[in-house]
Amino acid sequence: MKALGTLLDDMLFNSSSPTDQDRRFEELVKEFLCTDAQWSSEFKTIWSWQDWPAKKEETSAVDLVGRGEAPDSLVAVRCVFHDPGEPLTKAEIEPFLAASLEASFTGRLVVTTTDDWDSAAEAVFDGPEHDVRRVGLSDLLGSSIDWAEFAAAAPAGAH
Repeated sequence: MKALGTLLDDMLFNSSSPTDQDRRFEELVKEFLCTDAQWSSEFKTIWSWQDWPAKKEETSAVDLVGRGEAPDSLVAVRCVFHDPGEPLTKAEIEPFLAASLEASFTGRLVVTTTDDWDSAAEAVFDGPEHDVRRVGLSDLLGSSIDWAEFAAAAPAGAH
């Protein structure tokens, strides 16, 4: 936990703006999905939204796009850097759900720094119309990644 906590604290306290904080967390999530034993086997390629070749808009509530082994296997990823003591709200994830339904995504993934979701957000994920998986803080902490090595590779304040 210490190394991951240090990385997250660095993002919280040393980012130049909330936008920088979000960008840095997106980079951490991309590396997590490419490195973690479970998730790296699921994705052949991970793009940032800006680098995804098939994007139709410059901005989106989708932060990352992962492609599985099949070319038509696309997963929209939302990265939410969030106070771990506060629940994630439905309002915080609705734009992602709307954006991910507009494209030809076969799955959705929300990665956040909290394990708490308010009841309205939980209800959204209980509905059959959304195929959304979640990775919370406890999942990040339980990852196969050696966060100390990860932290050493990305010096404090590095972008």
